[in-house]
Amino acid sequence: MAESLGGTDNSAAEIPKRAPNRFVHLHAHSEFSLAEGLLKVKGAVSEAVARQIPAMALTDRNNLFALVKFYENSLSKGLKPILGAELWITPEEEGPAARIVALAQNTQGYKNLLSLISNSYTDADRRGEVSEQQLFSREQGLIILSGGVGGHLWHSVSNGDEQTALATLQRWRAVFGDRYYLELTRTDRPQRRVVYRLGRAGRSAVGCRCGGHQRCLFFECRRF
Repeated sequence: MAESLGGTDNSAAEIPKRAPNRFVHLHAHSEFSLAEGLLKVKGAVSEAVARQIPAMALTDRNNLFALVKFYENSLSKGLKPILGAELWITPEEEGPAARIVALAQNTQGYKNLLSLISNSYTDADRRGEVSEQQLFSREQGLIILSGGVGGHLWHSVSNGDEQTALATLQRWRAVFGDRYYLELTRTDRPQRRVVYRLGRAGRSAVGCRCGGHQRCLFFECRRF
């Protein structure tokens, strides 16, 4: 959805009909991610419908401010809304937080997501973050994506520490099982090959599933 459409921003309705699209965005940021997203909620829904995308997840950074607007607009236009958020995980040792994506699989997952986000602002040692153990304690009903570039495995991968990255992957996989996915992002970064090796190792060691990933922050290349 970040590719150039040509024409104006209102050209979505003019896209010709084509075969149903099996592609689903699972990591999209709206204007409610502030500096990290330019998507207007209604526009994002209309664009997905015009491209015959069957479902879409809205995963704003540590908030669900757009949830009601996204949910109602999606249902009214026949798009399946997937509710989620990008959460920031406090590292066990000193260092910057790293993102993961949490998607609500069911009602329990939605309730747990609400609690995690609320607690990240009221009870966290570092505001706007959740600890690994806090997430693990509310794992029911949540599907986890590893975050790709800048995700919770990225620090280890960037430092060439594949052993720690694999150990972390195994620890999370033990908690979430088949609900944990390693995000693979096609970039020109040298770490890309390390992540691919990690994906192969994860599949071999613990049967970890992988998914192609790229954050969607805007519709058109010129918005970059």
